Amino acid sequence: MKPFDRASEALRQRLILGESVLGEGRTDEFLSTTFRVPSSGRDYVLVTASRILIAKDVLRKDRSWDFELSWKQVREFAEHDLGHQWLLLLRHDPIVRTRHCPKHRFLWMRWGNAEVAAPETETYLRFSRRETAAAEAVRVQLAVQNVPQTEYAEDLVAIAKRSKEPNPASEAVLEDLKRRGR
Repeated sequence: MKPFDRASEALRQRLILGESVLGEGRTDEFLSTTFRVPSSGRDYVLVTASRILIAKDVLRKDRSWDFELSWKQVREFAEHDLGHQWLLLLRHDPIVRTRHCPKHRFLWMRWGNAEVAAPETETYLRFSRRETAAAEAVRVQLAVQNVPQTEYAEDLVAIAKRSKEPNPASEAVLEDLKRRGR
């Protein structure tokens, strides 16, 4: 069984009797606007009439990072088109989420892997296109639930600008390849 099929099956097991799936598919969910928009697409989303379920990193066997968000908890949303991609910001009531943090800290150094449960009030999603089944279902449910849309989301615009900036690491690799004549 493929990783996305396993993620879909794990999310479907969490459905309540009589709850139907309106859309599902790949997405990227990220916690902070300080990092570039991830390009892995290793998260999976399942949309129902009452909530949205997200499987974090389908390659993980540990499903404790998965979470769900009720549409009644969503207070407002903002969207932004970045080329063919569709970025979505959901502002909602606090939900406790598992996230990565360094295990050790000393002065300015941080190292190791640990997990911490922390409350989050914003969820950022990126879909490959506006027209995917999951993105369509999300947009329909936001309209059905009468969730207000904010006109301007500074965070999403900052993400869009950062994703257009050149990546210094990849620039160095390209220059090295040019020097070698490849």
